[in-house]
Amino acid sequence: MSAGVALSKLSLLGTSPISSIPNVISNITAIPIGQLTIAFIFILVLLEAIVLRRQFSWQNLLQLIPGSLFGWFIDAFVRFFHSLPNQTYIEQLGLVLMGTVLLSLGVFLEGVYDI
Repeated sequence: MSAGVALSKLSLLGTSPISSIPNVISNITAIPIGQLTIAFIFILVLLEAIVLRRQFSWQNLLQLIPGSLFGWFIDAFVRFFHSLPNQTYIEQLGLVLMGTVLLSLGVFLEGVYDI
């Protein structure tokens, strides 16, 4: 999924909904999208704790581990894919299509294996 987000970002044609807020902030600041994704996930878990109050279990904090890995891998894949061509619209379209396929494959596998 991280590779899909990275390819979508590098295509300059948009990102997935979960990465849209970190992407916009990343474009405004010099902070990498992966680091902002980690911070965003931490904020979402904090909001979850506030909303659920007593129903919030400390086990819910475990979702910070894959969330942090997700953000770290986004930055790693952005660095890995940074030299891919994205000057023409066809190249950008190819990147966003590859990113969409990888992201949807990741979401599918997450659902199949109930990760």
